[in-house]
Amino acid sequence: MEPQIEPIVEQTTSKPIFPVTSELTSEHIADLVCAAYEYNYMSAVWLDGIQQITKHPRDRKDAFYARHEFYEDPKFAFRCTVQLPENEKKYVYVTVNRTRILKGLKLMANNHPIWFAAVLKGDIDAVCADLFLQLVIYGEVIFG
Repeated sequence: MEPQIEPIVEQTTSKPIFPVTSELTSEHIADLVCAAYEYNYMSAVWLDGIQQITKHPRDRKDAFYARHEFYEDPKFAFRCTVQLPENEKKYVYVTVNRTRILKGLKLMANNHPIWFAAVLKGDIDAVCADLFLQLVIYGEVIFG
């Protein structure tokens, strides 16, 4: 009979052992927000509208959230009208800015790495975009 060898079990921490950083462009963010807002039946359940807060003299009449230049301004901001998770008939305004986007991306990278990898590859679909915007707005996935 062979001797039993106990596996070595490392203690885990909440921090990654090998932190990895990834850079996303303003095009990634524009694609994510646009995909979440336009033609996305999943986001339509909880997202009722997006309004621009920061204005620029060069703004065009088209959808600001779909233009990567909008996200290149460090002070960009827009407001989403979103459903309260605990009351499907009540909507509130949530301001989205660079800080909120970064927090949402970190949550996505740490808690949903497969979807974050899809973003890095530019493989953004409705599910990926909806998940991203829920993380930005709510800090977790509430719907779906």
